[in-house]
Amino acid sequence: METLEEQIVLKPQVKISNTERESGIELLRIIAIIFIVLYHSVALPVMTDSYYESVLRTLAYQNGKLGVNIFIIISAYFMIDKHITIKHILKIYLPALFYSLLFYFFSVQKGLIAFDFKQFVTFLFPIYFCKWWYVSCYLILMLLTPILNMFIKSLTKKKHLIICLSLIFFETILAYFKQILTGEFFGIPYFNELFIFIILYFIGSYIKLHSVDLNSFLLIIISLLLFVIFKIFLPLFGLQDEALYMNSVGNMILSISLFLIFKKIKFKSKFINTISSTTYGIYLIHFHDIFRWFIWTYAYKIAIKYFSHYALVYIFSVVIVLGFCFAIDLLRQLTIHKFALKLIDKILNKVKNKKSDLKNFIKET
Repeated sequence: METLEEQIVLKPQVKISNTERESGIELLRIIAIIFIVLYHSVALPVMTDSYYESVLRTLAYQNGKLGVNIFIIISAYFMIDKHITIKHILKIYLPALFYSLLFYFFSVQKGLIAFDFKQFVTFLFPIYFCKWWYVSCYLILMLLTPILNMFIKSLTKKKHLIICLSLIFFETILAYFKQILTGEFFGIPYFNELFIFIILYFIGSYIKLHSVDLNSFLLIIISLLLFVIFKIFLPLFGLQDEALYMNSVGNMILSISLFLIFKKIKFKSKFINTISSTTYGIYLIHFHDIFRWFIWTYAYKIAIKYFSHYALVYIFSVVIVLGFCFAIDLLRQLTIHKFALKLIDKILNKVKNKKSDLKNFIKET
């Protein structure tokens, strides 16, 4: 049975019935995926030109990057004590490959697109062709964790903190100066998302290794005030909204605050843990390169049959997308996922046995 420390963010769980895991952080995973789905709900048609609908869409849109930050901090918190193996990589890669091909062929069969061999190859290698930017960056982060963990664990608490603050300064604080000069809000210009992932990894590991316990509610108030301040003053200088970026100071502080709050929440819930186990699948399904347009359109058509007010149509559409993706991934976990894991175990055991036989043969000779 896997312990809590063995869980990786957005990682599909094998044993749905596992109630041993603390559900506080699992609940935060669910909130984070809701933020991300809301962010991608911009695919829904605009019903009115009203100010209130635009405000609703803006609020939903701005939470997306906050959700990504939360996921990476959770990952770092658990991965700092993990030894990443091939099986961990496959548990991330195989669902992505499965959904990439499944919904590509579904789209072809439904006539949404025509089959094209070159396009098919891109879906056959979804990580390399970045069909989901988050998964591509996350797998690279996983490959880097042995080096990161070794380096981080060699640091003193003071040095670890200095590195965290320095990275935040270069990626977050300096980004505001770049925005003033160039109009673009980014820190390190190349592989910026991966660099932010690494920064968040340093932060999450610092919280875990040094048992950080700050006044989370005060941090939330500060971050919300920063959102409001920047929302008011940045447009006065003709600058874009920094809240839409992972490295905005508000998103950084708010994601840390929420994690610290939910880390303290101690309870166990089979229901929460089951939903949390599907967060990775929900992300893959609802953000598929082609299928996402189909699912959002379908959800909208259902919602508009029963509701006329834009807010209810919007909310119900999001609920339909979340519910559909949850059901599909839960079905995958209970069927093909279990079969795939058993197959992987057999292959890895055979490889391990062959290595053992080879070592024994070398010793005997």
